Amino acid sequence: MWLYNGKEIESHDDLHPECTDIVYCIIYDDNTMYVGKKVIRSKSILPVLKTKKRRGSEVVKRHILRDESDKIVVGKLAKKQARNRGLTAKVEEYEEVLTDKPFLAYTGSSKETEGLVIKEKHIIYQCTTKKAATYLEAMTLFDTHAIFSPEYRNLNVLGSFYDSDLDGLIED
Repeated sequence: MWLYNGKEIESHDDLHPECTDIVYCIIYDDNTMYVGKKVIRSKSILPVLKTKKRRGSEVVKRHILRDESDKIVVGKLAKKQARNRGLTAKVEEYEEVLTDKPFLAYTGSSKETEGLVIKEKHIIYQCTTKKAATYLEAMTLFDTHAIFSPEYRNLNVLGSFYDSDLDGLIED
């Protein structure tokens, strides 16, 4: 079971409706912790159906520019490129669909945590973008000195900073 601000999370409905990613901390029975991030909803932009609206979707308008090779350029870039060519980008409607991903039974994916019993699972942050979740996960790991602390099972931050990176540190 997941906890967020002391409240039990039993389904996606208990989270913010725009939340797509979470930053979490799992506490194991040996009192070690693992901090990570997880995608809980995926966001897709799909063409509008002519007969019905997709469940849980929201209609969004996008600027579309089709060039001579019928290649599609979307969004602000299309508007800018159209303006540079003296054209106008056509506005088309699309549906933004959020699809729930299973996360309630998640037990971690690290080889460091295999065979350990989970004591608690906490959601630290709810995010609307993957970039925000990545930033907050890295911030949390750096802030707690997780890769150097024996209390944490994390061995790296962003796949760039590892627990052995301070082996060359000279301390007076």
